Amino acid sequence: MKTIINRRSGPEVEWNEKFLDIVDHYAFKPTVHRPYRPQTKGKVERFIGYMNGWLESSSVRSIQELNLRLMRWVEETANQRLHSTTERKLVELWLKETLQPLNPSRYDSSYITYRKIGKDGVMNYHSRKILMSSKFAGQEVMIKETLDGKITVYYHGEAILTYTKDDKVLPLSEQIRKKQRSKAGTLHAAQDIEVAVRPLSVYDQFLQEGER
Repeated sequence: MKTIINRRSGPEVEWNEKFLDIVDHYAFKPTVHRPYRPQTKGKVERFIGYMNGWLESSSVRSIQELNLRLMRWVEETANQRLHSTTERKLVELWLKETLQPLNPSRYDSSYITYRKIGKDGVMNYHSRKILMSSKFAGQEVMIKETLDGKITVYYHGEAILTYTKDDKVLPLSEQIRKKQRSKAGTLHAAQDIEVAVRPLSVYDQFLQEGER
């Protein structure tokens, strides 16, 4: 599949760049099976059938109870069985494994895309129109969306907007009116502006001079 392999020619494999990033993060070595040969992956999928028997016979009321029962089943049943190929108990073979701990930091699996903000400063994403600052008009931004729906907009590596899918976004017309009201609020009120006070005779004299 393309999420793992870009192309393949016999034993030569060109891995997907994003997949290689995951490989580097968790430090493991990927291998591939021969195409159209299900026997080579049977040992992986066969365990699902073995586990289904436990799932069908289990009745639980919460995910916490399910996890407790599962771990008990793994320790007391699955790992204690005699493996048909090795003729050894799995719990004994696990002791000989030289596994390394996983990278404690979680891999960033965010969906990343790019958008160009319109000349009117409007960004369109997920059918939502969001009015951005005028300084970003016509500029390209990067949008990172996490699996839990958190959306962050970046410009030159700096986060300029963060929201979630569940956040209510005002209609574009209301966003524009809100921005206009905000700008109007920064102007001086009429009573704060100093106006020169002159007698009306000054204006009469000005009009008479204009008629000459």
